[in-house]
Amino acid sequence: MLKRRGTQFVVVSAAEPDALREASFFVDRLTEEGMPLAGLVLNRTHPMLCALPVERAIDATETLEEQHGESEVASLAAAVLRIHADRGQTAKREIRLLSRFTGANPHVPVVGVPSLPFDVSDLDALRALADQIAPVGDEAARATGR
Repeated sequence: MLKRRGTQFVVVSAAEPDALREASFFVDRLTEEGMPLAGLVLNRTHPMLCALPVERAIDATETLEEQHGESEVASLAAAVLRIHADRGQTAKREIRLLSRFTGANPHVPVVGVPSLPFDVSDLDALRALADQIAPVGDEAARATGR
C-alpha cells in the first residue's frame, strides 16, 4: 500500500535544530527506500508581518523610551515594537535553520505553516490552516471542501 502508485509522503517538522535533523533523516530514509517524497511542511513558523527591519524596531523602541519616558502611548508603541523585534529575530533564526535543511536537501519542496493563535483540532481549524498555506483556488471547490 505504501508503495502504491500515487502515494507520496510528507515530512512535517518544526523550525528547530533537532526537529530539522530528524526531518533530514526521514528524507534520506525515504529516498534510500525509493519512497516518493512530496515535500516538507515546516510547522508553526513566524513569518515577518510587516517590512520594518528588526534593527529599526529596536532603535525606535529605545528612542520612544528615552524621549517619552513613561507615557502610556509611548509604552504601548514600544511594547508593540518589542514584540515585532522578537518575532523578527525568531523569523531570522527559523530562516537560518531552514537554509541548512534546504542546502542539504535542495530537491525537497518546502511549505511553511504559520503559527496560529488556536489549536488545529477540528475541520474548521484545518480549513483555516489550509487558507494560510494554499493559494486561493476554485471558490466552488473550497465551498464544498473538495
